Amino acid sequence: MHVIVGPEIASAADLRGKKIAIPPGDGTVQFTAKDILERLGVTFEEVPMEPADAVRGVRSGTVAAALLVAGKPVPLVSALPKDGRLRLLSLSFPKPPGEGEGYAPAVLLPDDYPALIPPGAIVETVAVGAVLMASKEVDEARRIARHAPALLDAIARLAVSQRHPKWKDVNLGATLPGWSRVPAAEAWLARAAAQRREALQSQFEEFLRAEKRVSFSELSDPQKKKKLFDEFQAWARKSVTSERAAK
Repeated sequence: MHVIVGPEIASAADLRGKKIAIPPGDGTVQFTAKDILERLGVTFEEVPMEPADAVRGVRSGTVAAALLVAGKPVPLVSALPKDGRLRLLSLSFPKPPGEGEGYAPAVLLPDDYPALIPPGAIVETVAVGAVLMASKEVDEARRIARHAPALLDAIARLAVSQRHPKWKDVNLGATLPGWSRVPAAEAWLARAAAQRREALQSQFEEFLRAEKRVSFSELSDPQKKKKLFDEFQAWARKSVTSERAAK
């Protein structure tokens, strides 16, 4: 959630009774804006405006803020000049909304928007979860079953592509309490997990042979092999965690 304001707006409280621009036809943003600002005790006048027009409106003073809900970095926001006339408003909650409510605490950093966030500063905000839902009607379910594998394959490829970095955050295996997964998607996930484990197993054996850590006869012992593989997986998870923390 990005709230773009001018220098005269110091906190969410300053938006009370003001005009806030929200993209038209986007029910997610409209609901999120009202819900989050209501939690902050802010009543406002909603003004439907396209994002680019909304930013211009903040500059001219037509509206007090422009609200966008999108994966960071948002190209429109990244392209804003460093002229001191616009900034991203930090949202401080007395009681932060939780993941059970569809939200998660989030921050915007100088690396995300260097022209709007000074070095060392952070902008507090919330992240909004998005879920892909499908109909359970019989005819629709058949079509979904045919297309689900291709769709999930495409999303998985996007996650390792050089496209928008938020694709890497998509969790195809996430669960939603009270909802069941489409059977075709469940089958795809099972196949993907088996393929990942098979690839990891192959890499593990190549790694051990290349490093000459164990002999071929030791790899033939199921118990020793399983123990080594479990240690390798724990090491791999630790390495990934350390790498993410460093970033």
